[in-house]
Order: sequence, then structure tokens, then C-alpha cells
Amino acid sequence: MPKQKMSKKLEQAVEHANQTNPSSRSRTKPSSSKSDREKL
Repeated sequence: MPKQKMSKKLEQAVEHANQTNPSSRSRTKPSSSKSDREKL
């Protein structure tokens, strides 16, 4: 399986995760995770 195909699948998975669980987005951006935790 080409790397490009895998990356595309991963992107779709991340998008789906963001729609179902917005908090999961903090995992992709560790720098923003701090501010997100403070808001919660």
C-alpha cells in the first residue's frame, strides 16, 4: 500500500474524529492542548 494512500486514509480518520470528538483535535496540536484544557 503506497504511503500516500495511507496518509489520505489517516486524514479522513482524523476528520471523522474531529467531527465526532472535537477534543481529539488537541492531540494533533500539542501546543493548543494547554489552552484547550484551561478553557474546559
